[in-house]
Amino acid sequence: MSGEFDLNLQEEFDNLKVFFSHKRLSISRINFDGKNICANIHIESKVLNVAFKLMNNVEVIYKNLE
Repeated sequence: MSGEFDLNLQEEFDNLKVFFSHKRLSISRINFDGKNICANIHIESKVLNVAFKLMNNVEVIYKNLE
């Protein structure tokens, strides 16, 4: 995923939007209890296999956080 995306300054503190070529990823915070964060991850793409590839990349990143 390195070098594949653009980040723009955002004024919202509970959301992150990342624009890739031909796909978009947004992460929004649903709940934070001081220790755990519950978030909604939304992936958009007009090509299904492109969306699945991005989803797999996000899962790899998440598993490396543990």
